[in-house]
Amino acid sequence: MTTPETTTPFTGAALPEVAKVPEDSSNKRGVNHFSERALSTIIQQAILSVPGVVQRSSGLEKITGRSYPRFNIDADEPTDSVSIDSTIAVTWPSPVTAVAETVRDTVRAWVTRLTGISKVSVNVAVGPVVNAPTRVQMNHLLSFGLEPTPVPVRYTETTPVSPTVKPQKALRPIDRGHLPELMPIDRGREVTLRAIDAGTIPEAWVPDTPAPRFVRPTSLPNAKPVLSVMAPQPVTPATPRVKKPARVVSPRMPQPVQAISPTVKKPRPLIHPSIAETRVRPVKALAPIQPVPVRTPPPIRVISPRIVSRDVPAAQPRVKQQALKPITISKSRVKEVLNNERGRHNLH
Repeated sequence: MTTPETTTPFTGAALPEVAKVPEDSSNKRGVNHFSERALSTIIQQAILSVPGVVQRSSGLEKITGRSYPRFNIDADEPTDSVSIDSTIAVTWPSPVTAVAETVRDTVRAWVTRLTGISKVSVNVAVGPVVNAPTRVQMNHLLSFGLEPTPVPVRYTETTPVSPTVKPQKALRPIDRGHLPELMPIDRGREVTLRAIDAGTIPEAWVPDTPAPRFVRPTSLPNAKPVLSVMAPQPVTPATPRVKKPARVVSPRMPQPVQAISPTVKKPRPLIHPSIAETRVRPVKALAPIQPVPVRTPPPIRVISPRIVSRDVPAAQPRVKQQALKPITISKSRVKEVLNNERGRHNLH
């Protein structure tokens, strides 16, 4: 049987009695370890409890990890210290500096109260400013409590009920019936195994090791001398010609156009046409056309060309071959051509 759910504040009287700790057990205390996830939950709830702080996370900000509030935790267990760097989003209009100071004090109070860490360093940076319909004033921040508000514990009063057990029924014997007699299994006649002649094992073939070949020593080619490259001559920049500035011509204002009123002529009286009698004139019929005989021209004679085959060998063209003449190029001429090409590329 259960009773309706009730809400009562959490008090020490509702807890069971705690065994007394002996006085000499002060040196046997344990160590409390808080995970980064637990600290993140405490810090986030502390920041969002301050008036003027909003939680902002759009679709793109969720992907890039730029949601607000965001913070970075650096905990050091041996020294019992925590360093927190947070960035918050603030509503407008509101006292932004006072909101940041309240967030700093609230986070320090919540972490110290709920975790027992004495050394807490908090840095607060203000990120985006979001427009809000309600205005946060200074009196809202002054009346805000820094300590975490205890939340009442909800529990349901239940009455223990002893379960009812039905009496155990007597077991009935199971009648297995008459078991049939087992029939012997005939394995048949035994099969004699035949031996397999493995034969003679062939000898393993050992390959002949080839004689080592004579390695001829290779000689390095003669090193070619390195040619020094002459630096190109400096190019003098050409000063561009500046055209004369364009002259600004002011357009002439057009003269106003005078409106001309048209002159309307006087209406003329309508003249009724007189209907005259039409006379029909006789038309003379033309004489019939007599056909004229046409002479047909004689048919055109088709002349087929004659193909004359002549076995005449084609004459091969004669090409005069002359001996090539050696060309000598001086080094000074090659350097002059290279300098000219480099100067042309530098100009471009």
